[in-house]
Amino acid sequence: MNRIWWIAISIIVIILSVMTLGCIKKPAVEVSDIALRDVSLRGTTVDVKLVINNTNPIGATLDKIT
Repeated sequence: MNRIWWIAISIIVIILSVMTLGCIKKPAVEVSDIALRDVSLRGTTVDVKLVINNTNPIGATLDKIT
């Protein structure tokens, strides 16, 4: 009985996982602002502000991209 119980739970978990994977969509990304911060002969620094709309149940956190 214990083995049948674990098999049933495993099947349910697999089915729910497959159903959830089909619902994941790409987040929407929008550029809200671009600012030229520093210009020199050695390089340029550009600040870009993004608005990211993630409607998925799985989130992500980004503090900085370099």
